[in-house]
Amino acid sequence: FGEEDIGTWQSVERYIKKDQDKKIWKGQIKMSNTTDCTADAKDKKVRLVDGDDLFVIDSDDAIVVCKKDSINKVKDFRTEK
Repeated sequence: FGEEDIGTWQSVERYIKKDQDKKIWKGQIKMSNTTDCTADAKDKKVRLVDGDDLFVIDSDDAIVVCKKDSINKVKDFRTEK
């Protein structure tokens, strides 16, 4: 077995079943005309329209929306207040 960082969003996608449009979601999320999107919302409603290849993540202090191949760039914002 290979080694994997299970703390990344990419690794989470490998272990959660996707629907026929390769979407994964948790929370009050509705998607229209979207493919290959992963969305996680805590207490907010999220509406995603015409999105492809995106992460939408509701964290404790921000909502992150980015292309999947750019998720590692989000760490650049962690030091912001």
